[in-house]
Amino acid sequence: MNRIAIVSCEGVINQRQRIVGNPAWDRPEFLPGALDGLKLLAREGYQVVVISEPIRRAAVGPDRELRKRWRQRWLLEIALYGGRVERFYDRPVAPAVGPSPHHVEIMTSFVRWVFSTHRASAEDSFFVADSLEDAQVAANLGCIAFVVRREAFLCFQPAAGVVETASNLMDTAERVLFRRANPLLHALKGAPTGLVADS
Repeated sequence: MNRIAIVSCEGVINQRQRIVGNPAWDRPEFLPGALDGLKLLAREGYQVVVISEPIRRAAVGPDRELRKRWRQRWLLEIALYGGRVERFYDRPVAPAVGPSPHHVEIMTSFVRWVFSTHRASAEDSFFVADSLEDAQVAANLGCIAFVVRREAFLCFQPAAGVVETASNLMDTAERVLFRRANPLLHALKGAPTGLVADS
């Protein structure tokens, strides 16, 4: 079985930008800790699978060629820094706008499909996004799940079994690796931070 990290592009690696002419579309702007986190995961043998928000045809956004060029430069900058992205997928979109049962069902099927495609198990992988709802989907499948919050260092998780919070991707990667190296210590101390999605 492979070890994979499913990482949201928007909100974890890059800012959420979807406007033509925005400088972020001319040159990728990485969030703090993103490149260091990708480099650490590559060094430790994780396959990084990145999911991105698709651009709706009716929405204002860059054309297909502009997005293709941006993605190529994005991958190049990650590689030059020492990181590696195994695959890049557009995330599935629910028919309804906003959180809905359809969204949860579609994301659940998508995450399962990623595990199957990359020959990975939930127990040997982790998921990180800036959406608590998406992270909860992964947690419900038995995957270690994090939601990125800049104020994560101010939060404390009272019990295991919930979505954890991290300040950035590097923070997430370091905690996952520490857990792998010290499973007993982690079990005794409990995970340091976390949130529970509304049911």
